[in-house]
Amino acid sequence: MIALRKGPEHIPSSWLLLALAVGALFFATFVAAQVVAQSFTLSVAADALGLGLYGFVLVAAGHARRVLATFTTLIGCGAILMLAFAVELVLFEPLLGENPALLIGLLIHFWSVFVEGHIMSRALSRHLFAGVAVAIAAFTVRYAFQLHLARA
Repeated sequence: MIALRKGPEHIPSSWLLLALAVGALFFATFVAAQVVAQSFTLSVAADALGLGLYGFVLVAAGHARRVLATFTTLIGCGAILMLAFAVELVLFEPLLGENPALLIGLLIHFWSVFVEGHIMSRALSRHLFAGVAVAIAAFTVRYAFQLHLARA
């Protein structure tokens, strides 16, 4: 799915698989929060807000039956990309310096938006651009939420 070849329809609707994906995301978020010195709780809350937005869009579009598989896919891919971000920073910062490593990390974040857009487009049975628009909206809401709470 990260390579944009498959979608959430290829993932079984399983609560156990969702629980494993959530555990992996918690681990990856904890590691990334330690690497960038960010609040773990704030990161988890922002992720929950994004998932809530995705769930709302799915239900509003009449695809409530796809929520479980879509959440499992979004969370699992998010965990992999979050861990890739953290590992990239740890490995590349000593070699390239802080700014180039952060730039590569930013590219991973942009790719994660595109991956989430692909997943949402498949879940909504819409064109890729519709899914990417939803993913950009979710990214913007999460980012604004984190900025607002980080300043408070």
